[in-house]
This record gives sequence, C-alpha cells and structure tokens, in this order.
Amino acid sequence: MSYHLVLSRRDEFSFADLHGESILKRFEGPILLFADKETVHHFTNLPNCTVEAVRWADKEGVFALAERYHREAGITSIATLDEPTIEFAAQLREKLGVPGLRYEDAMLYRDKVRMKECLGPKGIRVPQFVCCSDRAAVADLLARYGKLVVKPRDGLGSKKVSFISNAAELERWYATERAADSFEAEEYIEGILYHTNSIVQNGEVLFTAIAPYLPGMGNIDFSSGAPMVCRMLVQGELHDRLKAFSEQVIAGFGLQNGVTHLEAFVSDRDEIVFVEMAIRPGGGGIVHMIEAQFGINLSHAALAIEQGRAREALGRFRAIDQLAGLIGFRGNDTVRIADIPGKDAFAEDWIQLARIYAKPGDVKAPSFHCTDYRGLMIFTAADETQFDQRLNQLTETFETRIVCEPL
Repeated sequence: MSYHLVLSRRDEFSFADLHGESILKRFEGPILLFADKETVHHFTNLPNCTVEAVRWADKEGVFALAERYHREAGITSIATLDEPTIEFAAQLREKLGVPGLRYEDAMLYRDKVRMKECLGPKGIRVPQFVCCSDRAAVADLLARYGKLVVKPRDGLGSKKVSFISNAAELERWYATERAADSFEAEEYIEGILYHTNSIVQNGEVLFTAIAPYLPGMGNIDFSSGAPMVCRMLVQGELHDRLKAFSEQVIAGFGLQNGVTHLEAFVSDRDEIVFVEMAIRPGGGGIVHMIEAQFGINLSHAALAIEQGRAREALGRFRAIDQLAGLIGFRGNDTVRIADIPGKDAFAEDWIQLARIYAKPGDVKAPSFHCTDYRGLMIFTAADETQFDQRLNQLTETFETRIVCEPL
C-alpha cells in the first residue's frame, strides 16, 4: 500500500468543495495527510486518510516522518495547496525521489524578481523593476515613472506592499524597513488587475478561468477595509486575450504540471502586463467562485495533477449561463464584534456559499492580508447589472447587521 502525501497548513475549508464535502474523499487511493496541530482535528474522520499532526517549524522532524512512511509503505506523489509549503514539497520530492516539481523550479514561482527575469527576455510584458538592495536604482526608477510599487520578493496575500510617490516617501520606507534586500520595486501600472487560473498537465493547458478584481475592491485594498470583489469573465475579446497571455506565460516558464494563479494588469493603454504567478490554487474563495461557474474545483485538480489524473477533475465541468462572483468583507480597525449576521441571513438560492469568520464577543484586528475576511459569500447573477444589484444587497445585509465596538 503506497500513499499520496498531502501537506496542509490550512483548515478544512481549503479542502472542501462548494457544497462542504471534502475533496479528499474523491480519491480512491490512500492519502497520507500532514497537518499542523491546530487544524489536524478537522481531518480525522476521512476514511481514506491517515492523518499525522506535524510542526512545520520542525523541518527535519517532518522530513524524518515522511521518510519513515516512504520506507515502510511508499509515497508516490506529494501535493500541497499552500504557498508557504511549495518549496518544502519540492525539497521533499527530491529527498524521497518522488516525481513532481523540483526545488529549483519551485523557487521560480516564489521569487518575483526571478519571474520577471525569466519572462522579460521572452517577449512578455513585465513591469520595469529593480531590487531594493540597489537604492540608487530604485531612486532612478522612481524618477522615471513617478510612482512605484514596493513588495517582498517572496510575499503573498499583498502583505507589506507599499506605494511610493516621491523621494521623501522612499526615504521613509528605507528608514523603517530593515530587510530592504528582500524587496523589489517596480513601475506602478494604472489599470484593472485580473487573475487567470489554469490547469496544466504534461505541458498542455486544459482549462483556464478568468476574473477581474473590481476596482477599489481588489486584493491590495484590504488596508482600507474595502471588501474584495471578483466577478467571472467568461467570454469576449478581452477574455481571449487574457487566456492567450496566460498560456504564453505558462509556456515561458516551461511549466509541465500544476494549477496556476496568475495576476496581470490590463493597463489604461490596453496593455496586458504580468504581475506574478503562483503554482497553487487562488485563495480567499476564488476556488469556490470558479467551481460555482464551471463545476471544477481547482484544489481537487491540484491534488489530482500529482497523480497524473487532472482530467478526472475536468470531468465535473459544466457551463452555466450566469456569472459567478465573490465578496469578502474586511475591516480596517480593531473592534469587538457585538453582533454579526449568521449564515441564515444569506439563504437566497443565488448565494452558493456563505461563511462568517467571527462571532459576538470576538475581538478582530484590522485585516492583515487580502483574504483576512470577516465574511465571505459566493453568488451568481444573470448578468452584470443583476450582479451589481446582488452585490449591493449582500453588502447592505452584512454591513447593517454587523455591530462593532471600537477598542
């Protein structure tokens, strides 16, 4: 009996489909799941899973545990849905001799500088950029473009991203950031940010789903407390251009197998500009929004790909004549939750999923990253007009019924 090893640093929601069923139940073969001690209890009732509680900080201990299972029973694939464990999974594959993405290749999808260095020479439009270790080059870039985005080279969730508009702001940033060498600066692109999400098996792009972050309600807007809102883009000339761009990027990276989450701007000049690409499903409800639109769960696909069974995930494809979208409610202040609407307040049949991340009495800090939600809804609408109406209805219901006491 050999195992398919799955590494998890998340709770059960990442492994649940739109209807709350665990995607791990879809696999016939035995699964070995390594989960951290805080979340391991969520996975103990899965009949095809052997679950081990691990401490991810104890890297050597996790290696040793995996080696023991490999020696005694065999591990044939290693998969993860988590950005922080992409590198670890690659190292573990190399250590055990398991097929899949290797460490050197995995680092390409973690380092924003390496991404652009790889794609720029291949004719793909990337922002002009420099490493923040070269302070003079950053100042020159600012003088050239007038506004910069500064972000961690290996960051995620839009954490620690800054916008610099003048020399004084740049001086303040360097004065307060002690790890400047781990950041990069790039030209600020005016436009709308889109994400494309693809399934790739043996170098072939089998499926792509596309959506914009609506202006003012994007991933980067969490610090203002604005909700994150996405709406699927399912057809049209821009859809086709973004799909082709995504395929060009995937080919540029030489990716053979994986689920991708690519972000790109459509600029005010109608240019498509690469931002970054992750080799894992999108977070914050994006997987479930795509499932609401197409019936395909990209987390399921990411695990199936490691077994060479991506087309199994595609077997659930269904096209609907409606638009799926999401809204994730965030906050920009520290409060005590006096009252908050429950899931029963979002029972309309067009609401496909509702999750509430707080209860009365909880103290909630400002959103720390782009998917640090207080509530999340996945919903459908007949068209963009109805989508906006339903978006306003959900916003009004949530924001009029949540009662927050300042601290």
